[in-house]
Amino acid sequence: MALPEEGGPAPTTTTPTIITIDDSPDVDEAHERDLLRREQRMEENRRQRRELFERMQQLDDDFSVETTGYRNSLPPALLRDFDMSVERDDIHTYLANIIQSRRRRTMPRTYTDVPRYTRNV
Repeated sequence: MALPEEGGPAPTTTTPTIITIDDSPDVDEAHERDLLRREQRMEENRRQRRELFERMQQLDDDFSVETTGYRNSLPPALLRDFDMSVERDDIHTYLANIIQSRRRRTMPRTYTDVPRYTRNV
């Protein structure tokens, strides 16, 4: 701290004053309740955003692990198509097509697959 010059005013230190709601003479309670409600909602939204962000990171990590495991078990003929769909971020179309194809080949046929009038023909 610098010493005051002779003949000049002494330096003053200012401390910030914190005004609380109770100290304010004209407080509108309804407005204060509205502000409090908004602040609480903002805090809740911030907490939810943080939780969602953490959940999205966890889902990305899980998807990466699943993708790697699935890729390692694929036959070479499907590997190129799978890699291209992952690059294009079109994995949902690839999976829908593969699941439909596998169901056609692996699900047992039932009587509901055939119209009832041609079932015994």
